[in-house]
Amino acid sequence: MRRRSKLDEFEIQAEGERGLGPTVSIGEQVGERLFFRIRQGFGAEEATEFILEDQIAEFLRLQGAVAETTGGTQRVTFRRVERGGLDLIFFFSY
Repeated sequence: MRRRSKLDEFEIQAEGERGLGPTVSIGEQVGERLFFRIRQGFGAEEATEFILEDQIAEFLRLQGAVAETTGGTQRVTFRRVERGGLDLIFFFSY
């Protein structure tokens, strides 16, 4: 019997922004509003990120991330990967 993957997200970026290294992301919807994602960067963006996102409201999300990097903190152009963080994301459209 063959099992099918139940992943909600599978993304491969061959080249990141500004010519930086490739990334692979997989994610799954855990609950009605909860989403879990793992992102692995290679090359100049080498880091493993574990991301948990909760949609508080239609326009508001809370995102927590923990990353494993070689040097604790890694700067990649304008993107900074830290060992842990919490973001409140506000969405709007016009």
